[in-house]
Amino acid sequence: MSTRNYKPEVTCLLFRLATAGISLVSASNGGDADEDFYPEHPEKFVEELTATDEARLLVRMPDGRLLGLYLVYGNEPGELVADYHVNPLLESVVTAHSAAWEGRPQPMES
Repeated sequence: MSTRNYKPEVTCLLFRLATAGISLVSASNGGDADEDFYPEHPEKFVEELTATDEARLLVRMPDGRLLGLYLVYGNEPGELVADYHVNPLLESVVTAHSAAWEGRPQPMES
């Protein structure tokens, strides 16, 4: 049985954020302990981000402000980011990410 694999899209989003000078701070996936986890180990970070149906991602903008993104898994590719703080740079990254993934087939894992 194949299941949807959101890791490629999440990895792409994290790369776009980093390329724009936006740093990852922490995330929460609402799991058992609802504890925050941190990006020191990128593969583990992506694993935790995609471990449940949704996640909240905290980022630091180049100007130092902390902003958040709400990720929902189950949507079509390009609709991963369901909500985020209003900010021109963050909006440009989310818009570019959505455009790059819209209409693509959903990656699957077996």
